Amino acid sequence: MNVLFAISVVHLAFSILLLIAACAMFYGLMVIWIAHMLINWYAGVLFTLYMWRDPIKQNYNFIPIEALITILIFTMAAVSQIAAVINGNREHESKPTRPNETTAA
Repeated sequence: MNVLFAISVVHLAFSILLLIAACAMFYGLMVIWIAHMLINWYAGVLFTLYMWRDPIKQNYNFIPIEALITILIFTMAAVSQIAAVINGNREHESKPTRPNETTAA
């Protein structure tokens, strides 16, 4: 089995996990999101080191797949950041700035 193909499959699995983590951001699970981001950065570093080791003899058939997976990873990271911002704005909007007349009475 080609090592580059194996890395592609593992990278795709991490991308799916990051998608789950992006959904979890809506429920405030920041620890899961940070863990998945660290795993994805680690996988990206491993792939980069593998490609730089001997790029001439590598099989380039999977490079478009890797490019799509990398785009997916950064897209999910952006979605996670946007979700965090939306969650933060909603939390601030839900808190009243002054006491409500019905609860004060």
